[in-house]
Amino acid sequence: YKREPRNATHAIQLAKALDKEAFLEIRIPDRASDAFTSEEQAVRLLDQVVVQQPDNGGFNEQRANFLQHLALIGKKQRRNKSDVAEIERREFSGLRSALLSSPSKSSPLWANVYALTYSQRAGDAVDLAYTVTLLTPESATAQVAYIFALEASNSDAEATARLPSVLDRASEAELQTLWTIFGAHGNTSASDRI
Repeated sequence: YKREPRNATHAIQLAKALDKEAFLEIRIPDRASDAFTSEEQAVRLLDQVVVQQPDNGGFNEQRANFLQHLALIGKKQRRNKSDVAEIERREFSGLRSALLSSPSKSSPLWANVYALTYSQRAGDAVDLAYTVTLLTPESATAQVAYIFALEASNSDAEATARLPSVLDRASEAELQTLWTIFGAHGNTSASDRI
């Protein structure tokens, strides 16, 4: 892409198109090497939008999603591990910014917790979820995310001890998420209480 986008909306649409292009390129052997470049361009466009509107959690979350895609492409292409680690650090930072700009929204919270947990960074997920519980102590969703992260990091006793505080306040979907993680970790004393 050669021209600068006219405005934030144009930049976002172009970034989404480049993200989809990278998704397709990585699957076509003759074009796989172009995927990283396309995704990098998508991230750069969202970087510009975030600079213009830093407090927009949605833009931060979208950029973090693109950074996650870039890291995955980098790993698949066996790029330098320290470069991929830096991309993942930026992803985490973007998710944290999205979350802090709208701590009451559950989407960036769960995106953060899942991304960190499934990239073997459960300790970071615990720290983040705990921070959100401090920012929004009344939020059952934040408490559930914290319990999920604790269980994912093998802190079974603490996760089980906190479970009663959310049983009456959590949604069915949140309880199902907890039941699943407790079951996956063999914590039947907790999963049987749900």
